[in-house]
Amino acid sequence: MLVSVENQTLEWKESWRDEYLKWISVFANSVGGIMEIGRRDDGKVIGIPNAKNHSYLLKILELSPHSGVVNFLCVTFYDTQKRAT
Repeated sequence: MLVSVENQTLEWKESWRDEYLKWISVFANSVGGIMEIGRRDDGKVIGIPNAKNHSYLLKILELSPHSGVVNFLCVTFYDTQKRAT
């Protein structure tokens, strides 16, 4: 995967915090964006424990009234094996 740099539509987080729902909301209410959880600021994938436990958030996004409205909205969780969930 080509590693870019964080910008207005790309955000990397080392771990999950519920406050990141605000970031997702900003993406959903703008041009869209990508948030990758389990990736350091330098772009290296480090993963998070129990990444699959956060998959409920992805389901919420699918059911969101913003689904299909924004240009692009993607949230990816990397597990400790560095696999995307």
